[in-house]
Amino acid sequence: MYPLASTWVVERFGVRAAAIALAAIVAPAFAFAGQRVAAAFGTRAPASIGPLLVTLAAAVTGDRLFLRLVPAAVYLVLFELFRASLHGPMSMIEIGARFMEPYAPEFISSYCRKLTRMWCGFFVVNAIVIAVLAIFSPHSWWRAYTGWIIYAVLAVLSVIEFLVRKWWFRYYFYGTPFDRVWSTWFPADATPEGRRSAAYIERTREELRRQGLSR
Repeated sequence: MYPLASTWVVERFGVRAAAIALAAIVAPAFAFAGQRVAAAFGTRAPASIGPLLVTLAAAVTGDRLFLRLVPAAVYLVLFELFRASLHGPMSMIEIGARFMEPYAPEFISSYCRKLTRMWCGFFVVNAIVIAVLAIFSPHSWWRAYTGWIIYAVLAVLSVIEFLVRKWWFRYYFYGTPFDRVWSTWFPADATPEGRRSAAYIERTREELRRQGLSR
């Protein structure tokens, strides 16, 4: 969305106008995010001011290059956020996992930390690629990568991670159609992690039945 929107605004109102609008509307949110990171994880996130600095540079110089560097700065903010969470009791991935799955067992923590580190690497690599494209490539290459290629890569990685997670944990709590099919290929009792998941599910269901919340 940003590549198309920024291109449209720049073509009609100029680089400085686009940069001022971005600095006023979007960048302060990342500065606020840095404060939230410090409060939540007890560590500072200096990269959180990156988008603000880049947009201010575009506003001062009128150079479109700085606007093209904004996505790279945003990915560095994401890297900093995920990295900072590794210093807390729960990694960023675990926080998200427990929000979406209240019954998630404690033994997911190690996997979530590894996955958080993987995403840290992904964000850094993308920041570097975007910066290189912004500086050295035609605008169309940068726009294609930041506009749709990166989202296609994210979609593929998300699907792969989901399948790896299902294969590793074999956690079939809800018994969805996908779970029923997957469990015939990868039964829970075939691996230590699967057996641990199955035992946890049984304990959880027993507790729910005891509370009159049978599932």
